Amino acid sequence: MSRLVDIFNHLGRWRIVIPRYIDARKELSLKKGNYPYERPTKEQKQELKTLWGKHKPNLKYVSLYNYKQDKFDARYIPDDIYYTKIDPYFNDGISCSSLDDKNFYNLYFPDIKQPKTIARKNGNIYLDERYDIIDIETVVRLCITQQRVVIKKSTLSDGGKNIVFWSVSDGEEKLRSALSAVDNFVVQEIVAQHNSIGKIHPSSLNSIRILTLTLENEVKVLSTIVRMGANGSNVDNGHSGGIFCGVDKDGRFKNVAYTYMDGQRFDDVHPTTHIKFTDCRIPNYPKCLELVKKLAPRLCRVSRLTSWDLTVDENENPVLIEVNLAYGGLFFHQIANGPVFGDLTDKVLTEVFKR
Repeated sequence: MSRLVDIFNHLGRWRIVIPRYIDARKELSLKKGNYPYERPTKEQKQELKTLWGKHKPNLKYVSLYNYKQDKFDARYIPDDIYYTKIDPYFNDGISCSSLDDKNFYNLYFPDIKQPKTIARKNGNIYLDERYDIIDIETVVRLCITQQRVVIKKSTLSDGGKNIVFWSVSDGEEKLRSALSAVDNFVVQEIVAQHNSIGKIHPSSLNSIRILTLTLENEVKVLSTIVRMGANGSNVDNGHSGGIFCGVDKDGRFKNVAYTYMDGQRFDDVHPTTHIKFTDCRIPNYPKCLELVKKLAPRLCRVSRLTSWDLTVDENENPVLIEVNLAYGGLFFHQIANGPVFGDLTDKVLTEVFKR
């Protein structure tokens, strides 16, 4: 019987892994135009062999990440290995998919500042901020009282494609339509972000994505990027047309940004607002890092490689927006900040592949 359970669990994991692997391959084909394939030299192949051993990396990913870099780096992690070997090793995909629900964030993190919840829906049940059962008419009334809200899928958010911003001026009909469009949702207040982040593209909530790894009982911050909207969009997600850039250790934006799907590059200024990237910074950045280091141990039994989405409010307080317990994205970290595991790469590969 236990053998049968192991088989079903194994199949369940691959049911989660395979779609992400397929998406990564599709994204690679889209990026080829901006990152043409360059074969590694004999010396570079030897570097790859020394680091990776029998686990040969896909050279197309090696080329993508090293394209136009000043110095070749064998430590870049290919997306296919990341999504089929590394992420599944550090994250229990089945448990993560069960826990990855925005409607439960107030239970997981009751002591952490988050956007105020107006209402939520799980299946056929409507709930208020305190998880008391209500009806759809009460949800509508609460939204009208709030005047401006954002409605999100509570699970499987699809890269921001199903986010709806609603205000009283949009009318009740649009509100009811948005509330009936998905089975599971959360309705939240619209966060007023700090101008240091917001000015780069004011119409979107420009979020901070921090990737952490719990290794040897210590939380390591691997990479931080900022995601920004473009072309007047209300959302910053790469799948919805947003762009991203890396963040320096002092919280200042780096001077280059990229699109997610095809990796198009923008130097110095935002393509819509023409504001210089380096004129923007994350206020109270050390507090943001302190926050994710505080939260990561709470989830490390199911997720050791975790992506945290934050913003900073007008009073410079970090605000938790979303947690990605598995498959939180690799490309934007490596293209903006370099090899995602940096000096930890050999240690990570040794643990994952039992070398």
